[in-house]
Amino acid sequence: MSGKLCVAVAIVLVTFQQAAADEYECGTLDNGLIGPWDYHDPRNHIPNGEAPKGRAKLVENAHFTPIIEALKPRDKYLLAQDIVYTLRAFPNHPRALLSLAKLEEHFHGKLPGHSASPRITTDCFFERAFTFRPEDGRVWAIYALVLHRKKRYEEALTAYENAESYGQKSAQMDYNIGLLLIDMGKLDDALERARRAYAGGFALPGLKRRLEAAGRTL
Repeated sequence: MSGKLCVAVAIVLVTFQQAAADEYECGTLDNGLIGPWDYHDPRNHIPNGEAPKGRAKLVENAHFTPIIEALKPRDKYLLAQDIVYTLRAFPNHPRALLSLAKLEEHFHGKLPGHSASPRITTDCFFERAFTFRPEDGRVWAIYALVLHRKKRYEEALTAYENAESYGQKSAQMDYNIGLLLIDMGKLDDALERARRAYAGGFALPGLKRRLEAAGRTL
């Protein structure tokens, strides 16, 4: 990892750790007997005495079903509670983090049921995830997507760089970063990412079309 990237990661993590230390802000990682567990640890996906289908399935079957992940239940307060329960058990559960971000976006930046504590946000749960596992590249990649949607472009680029430094390198990553770079006005860099994405087999034409509209040809 480059020295510049190390500094960027360190600054972000210090900010996260400071926020996580404030219990009102984000809550502690302590969750009693229910975690916190690493979602990417294979041991949490195999049967054991307390969870015949594994810890992950034990939590997901009750609190993160496909219907919940798709944000379909009508009671959005209970929906938010289920996703939060999942993230307190597995702070770095990528799909739960993404679903929570979509729910927050649907409610214009405020999670349902948290009006008394408005500082409890999706950012808070990403802070918890990075405090728990700072080098989880999959979570960095999802955080980058969320930041991009919020138009926090510089932060999104840093998050993508962190994701790549922790092993998340793929044609889809190049595609997503290319879209971000276009929004940042960095067309030449976006063109390079597009070439890598399509050479790697990524099929969606959106990045190519946006570059062509901006006068750049693959």
